Amino acid sequence: MITKIISSITQFIDEVKSINFNTNYYGHNLWFRAENSKFNKTYLIPNLYREYITGPAATVEFYIKEWNLRATFRNEAYPFLKKFDLINDNLGTAFVMQHYSSHTRLLDWTENSLIALFFAVENTYSNNDAFIWVLDPFKLNSSTNKFVSGIDVEELRLYPSIEPEKEVLSYFDIDLLKAKSNEVKYPIALKPFYIDDRMKSQNSCFTLFGHELDGLKLHPFESDFLKQIVIPYGHFRQIKRDLYQLGISYDSIYPGLEGISKKTVYAFDEYFI
Repeated sequence: MITKIISSITQFIDEVKSINFNTNYYGHNLWFRAENSKFNKTYLIPNLYREYITGPAATVEFYIKEWNLRATFRNEAYPFLKKFDLINDNLGTAFVMQHYSSHTRLLDWTENSLIALFFAVENTYSNNDAFIWVLDPFKLNSSTNKFVSGIDVEELRLYPSIEPEKEVLSYFDIDLLKAKSNEVKYPIALKPFYIDDRMKSQNSCFTLFGHELDGLKLHPFESDFLKQIVIPYGHFRQIKRDLYQLGISYDSIYPGLEGISKKTVYAFDEYFI
């Protein structure tokens, strides 16, 4: 994996612009995800899987826990899911669960590199460096398809979330997960439908994991679609201030009163107002 270190917005933008996954594709966005080096055991791991890595692990297999979580969530959130016609939609229900902090096999990404940068430097009191992972979602999907089919054919595609294809639905097949089938071993990239303004404001995207807990970093073709940018913690405050002056702050990420409140507190703390 290629890693770059940056210390300013200018360096970050230059680095993002320079990223080339040696693809002939054009006109599609890269995806970005911010993480803190403090959580080194769970880099790029969905929240459902983290306890199986850090412990203490659940006493049941992950697919049993997930099924029970989803069933309970559906029961409790029935009016909301019914409103959006998601009662029998495993993928749509997973989007809602992930967005509202339940545990799923989804991992959050954004198409907006500056939003990822904001999340990376948000905690200016941190004593740990931050990472921004850069993903080519089209290359991920073609790489996973290459692993499953054994055919080295690159195909430009993102899996749809509305009326999902068989390949996507198979990731919710307990029999395939239990059997550790290669069909559902490594992650795929999905562009979700947006159920609320926050998902749209954050340009949310997701990777859906299979039964390999560390499926992105252990993917046999990982170097074809994944890179890492490191931000030393000593630069967090200045980068966050610069983002604010460029219009990237809490109110552009959290729509409504929550974002306004957080932005106002931050602006006073930093003497902007």
